[in-house]
Amino acid sequence: MRPDANGNDPTEEENLSPDPISAGAALKAARTGAGWLNTFVRARKYIKRHDRLALRAYEDLLEWVKGERAAQQERLAQVDAEIEDDCYYSEKHVELQADARKLSAERWRAKKRDAERLVEDLGDRENSVHALVRRLSRRPWPPSNPYSSDTDALVANWECGVQPREVPPAPPAFQELAEASRRLGRLYEQAAALPDPGDTPSFCANRLWYHRVKPLVVELAGYEAQNPKLRTTRAYDIAYQTIYKALPDCRNCGELGMADLGELFPGEDWENSD
Repeated sequence: MRPDANGNDPTEEENLSPDPISAGAALKAARTGAGWLNTFVRARKYIKRHDRLALRAYEDLLEWVKGERAAQQERLAQVDAEIEDDCYYSEKHVELQADARKLSAERWRAKKRDAERLVEDLGDRENSVHALVRRLSRRPWPPSNPYSSDTDALVANWECGVQPREVPPAPPAFQELAEASRRLGRLYEQAAALPDPGDTPSFCANRLWYHRVKPLVVELAGYEAQNPKLRTTRAYDIAYQTIYKALPDCRNCGELGMADLGELFPGEDWENSD
């Protein structure tokens, strides 16, 4: 008999699969210890094969995800290359990125469903004899997925969308400024909540800062601020450093990240600056 679509040999499965436990089968097997032993060996071989097929399905799913992510990254790279600097990570940019992910997210749901059904169908082929052997052998069904953490990390944006980051409390010196300007406080919250999607070819905090964020900081703190309390060099330095550091770090953009620039912004001196 020819193998089926999954490459399984039906003849092999028929030979390995013991009949379900029944009164007649149990009585027949009880007549000789060899009968029980043969049933146990056949069932154990059968469940080991099912475990192997399930693990292959898990591994194949992870490899598919990696390939799909690479295809998606090409679409995201095109979006990032075509977006204007003053729209970098604007609402328009984020929407275009979401559209680029949509196809991969739909394909992922279909692929995940097929893998889950494959494992479910393998489980349906087993009966009470296999369940007993699994219990005695401590081989639960379905087997645990050793690739789940890697897979979950790669598909997070397909499953839940890009989620905002948790906003940490601002330094006390900045909180004093935010009390004088709600817009400045909201700008910090927006910068701190903005996520690096992680699935794009790169993320450039400096591109975002110089073209979209810094002009707002200049408007709200420093010599151009409308509020006299914020019209000082100290207010500008604190606002600049706090909000810049709140942005996600640069990734694969070829520029210095927050860790590299940390020594240029000595936050410990803010409280003592004039």
